[in-house]
Amino acid sequence: AISALLDGDSVQRSTTPKEFECPAPDCQERFAFKTDMEKHMRSAHVEIRFGCPNPGCEQQFSDTNEMRKHVQWCQQQALFRCPRCPRSFSLRRTLSTHLTTAHELSQAAANALLLSAIGIGGSDGGGSGGGGGGGG
Repeated sequence: AISALLDGDSVQRSTTPKEFECPAPDCQERFAFKTDMEKHMRSAHVEIRFGCPNPGCEQQFSDTNEMRKHVQWCQQQALFRCPRCPRSFSLRRTLSTHLTTAHELSQAAANALLLSAIGIGGSDGGGSGGGGGGGG
């Protein structure tokens, strides 16, 4: 695939800026380094083979190293997972907003669900005392 498009006699680094031109049809990208062109070929012109395994993330990659970096980032960002759908959020308040808007929960119900998800609170009925659960 890629090797068929690349010239085997090319030097590893060009002596002039952006000497390596992408050999794919209708692509006019140019690169100073052969390795950068090869990375471009894999990411822009090769069939995508790897999907992020994190629930709710639909990011796809043709390069395992790029996927690995993304997965680490994605896991750090997804600290707060919605208990009702596959979405996840980096901030608790963003998940709370999601629960009240996407799942139409009152703020009190969203807070209770968040607390039960992390093991705080229980069946004793104790709450934040916020009152007024109107969901306008």
